[in-house]
Amino acid sequence: MSKLVRITPEIRSDFVAYLDGELDEQSAERIESVIAQSNVARNDVELLAQTYELLDVLPQYEASAEFTEQTIASVRLSELKPDVREAEWYRQLKQSLPLLALMLALIGIVAVCYLVTNRWVTTEADRLVQDLPVIEQLDLYSEVETIEFLERMVNDGKLLEEMKSQAEDAGGRR
Repeated sequence: MSKLVRITPEIRSDFVAYLDGELDEQSAERIESVIAQSNVARNDVELLAQTYELLDVLPQYEASAEFTEQTIASVRLSELKPDVREAEWYRQLKQSLPLLALMLALIGIVAVCYLVTNRWVTTEADRLVQDLPVIEQLDLYSEVETIEFLERMVNDGKLLEEMKSQAEDAGGRR
């Protein structure tokens, strides 16, 4: 049984150069030995040769002088156009990107911390605003002397009624 020769992409790319006669003697001998040992390589080279023969059958066209001039002008223009990556400002921007990213992250963290503390941490002024209804009625509440009196008022409905009637009487006399 003959040894199988693996056809690598490099060898396949050398098939075209072999058919064009562009390989040195050592590379040409290597390709010939691969073709001699492998049916797949032999078939590939035959298909490439047939393709070349078909290309020779196609009509040959020559590019116009205008097309040639435009092509050469565009090649020259691309050679004259500087590469942005070689510009000084691009290198400086690339070097400063980590610092810029760090600054943006720091600003983001500060903004989040501010919003969190502004939303959930209460200050003395916030507590005063929350207690405003109690503060507005402080004079009324200060007349209540003890907690026991308030408990008695809540538990004893008659006492509450009596106090309401006294308040109405006192209001009517004025």
